Amino acid sequence: MGQFEARSRRTWGHLSSASVSVLRQVVPGRLAAERTARHACGALCTLAYMVSASAGARRASGQTSKRPAAPGTEGFLDRRTRRVPLSADRIPADCALGQLDVRLTEIDDRRAVAVTSVSARHLNQRGQVQGGMYGVLADAVAGWATEAFLGGDHYATTAVNGQLVGSASAGDVIRTEAEVTHGGRSTVVCTARLRRERDGKLVALFTVQQLVLRAGPA
Repeated sequence: MGQFEARSRRTWGHLSSASVSVLRQVVPGRLAAERTARHACGALCTLAYMVSASAGARRASGQTSKRPAAPGTEGFLDRRTRRVPLSADRIPADCALGQLDVRLTEIDDRRAVAVTSVSARHLNQRGQVQGGMYGVLADAVAGWATEAFLGGDHYATTAVNGQLVGSASAGDVIRTEAEVTHGGRSTVVCTARLRRERDGKLVALFTVQQLVLRAGPA
């Protein structure tokens, strides 16, 4: 007598022969399904353990995978970034940002930071940073923040409004931080704060508005 027959006599002795016949067809299928599910679960657990062990071995040996730096950003771009604005990858040395030594240092989805070492090219006749220079820095860094926020460079500056509340001179480093404060379908607005790195003093505060451009039909 098989195992199933013995179990049938003990468990279903009070049932009719017709009921027992039906149960003999259904229950073995359910038991087989349960065994298959247990085997599948065991296989998945084994696979998960193997993946976890492999990752642990890579971490222990220092072989963790790293995203390569974007072209042209090695050495100055904070690698916390998840997106590098396209314009940060292609600053020609002879363009305005290249000539003014504007260097992107940090960026995320809504914020960008750049530093500028003040030299004679930034100064007015009195030895202070020319007021318009602050507007250029605010516009540039707000553009990077906007570009990261939009995921592309389909925008154009339409307004730059600011207040100069301090000054900087040769030898100072100006840190410009811009953050997206409004992101709409047609416009993006950023607030840009410019500070002297040596003491953290705020020297200028700007609001920059960008028009979101939509690509036309091909």
